[in-house]
Amino acid sequence: MVLVAHVAVVGTLGYLVGTSRGRVARDPVTGDFYLQYSLAYKILPLILTVCIAIIALCVTYGVPITPSNATIYLAVALPISAALIYLTLETTGTVHRVTHEGIRAHSPWREDRLIRWEEIIEIRFAGLAQTLDIVTARGRLRLHLYLSGLGDLAERLVERVPESRWKKAAKVLNMLRRR
Repeated sequence: MVLVAHVAVVGTLGYLVGTSRGRVARDPVTGDFYLQYSLAYKILPLILTVCIAIIALCVTYGVPITPSNATIYLAVALPISAALIYLTLETTGTVHRVTHEGIRAHSPWREDRLIRWEEIIEIRFAGLAQTLDIVTARGRLRLHLYLSGLGDLAERLVERVPESRWKKAAKVLNMLRRR
């Protein structure tokens, strides 16, 4: 039974990650497009929550919660719950609109802002974080490589931003443009 559940969970997660690139949403009138997480990433926290709930029920059913082990349950459950809440907010709340004037950034963590093409100081790739960082005088916009629409964004960046500003990320931008 546990083996079947393990195979089902691993198979589902593998499918979701494998199909992570969603279609790019476009405004047919203006030609604007959106950078956002695909549906696969939006439902991933829900699937993980269900899996953790099933594991918690199995553990609780097999080992009753007593005052002595309740602290251990909380120490495990609270960080996992916090991570799932963060993941849910990030994947459902992040939508950046790419327009002719720049990137209208929307995130659950910051105030909405417009980053104009001419304001971009530098574009770089953070390999460990797997993000494309767009640096301006007013701050930085981090775009995770799991967002859909990055290939179209790479095209716009190469067209509208001077090469000296995206040279550090040239290899990644070229890779994204070929997708």
